[in-house]
Amino acid sequence: MPTRKITDLFAERAKPPARGQIDYFDAAFPALSLRVTENGGKSWCLFYRFNGRLRRFTLGRYPAIKPAQARREAGAALEKVREGRDPGEEKRTRRDQRTPETETFGGRLRLSRIAPQAEQPRVHLPGSKARFRTRRAAALGEAADREHQPARRHSTC
Repeated sequence: MPTRKITDLFAERAKPPARGQIDYFDAAFPALSLRVTENGGKSWCLFYRFNGRLRRFTLGRYPAIKPAQARREAGAALEKVREGRDPGEEKRTRRDQRTPETETFGGRLRLSRIAPQAEQPRVHLPGSKARFRTRRAAALGEAADREHQPARRHSTC
């Protein structure tokens, strides 16, 4: 865990390790680190204790967040910890909160990739499957629809 004064130039030139990841801690803000992964990904992390447990809170990725902005955001997150609020838990709550855009088709699609099947509400419209088949057959032609029917089994006696 090397400690360095993290500047924009240092963050830009930080080399990825051969394996795993490495955290470069900031000398000006000891709880803040720049995490560099073996694939070259760079992200800002804040380490803090909440209820006696060490936590890691990811602030964002470099170069979208510069070192000065990362220090400001880390200070704001530590202020929340001093007030007795867990910034990591607040981030998870915000991320999982339903908003109007998640009620669109794209939002539902993103949720379906994240949420397990059992937790998703099932939507069934009567006759929707039959309507889909007829529209598909009309669009692809009758021959294409027959191709997807199950093969008949013939007995060999």
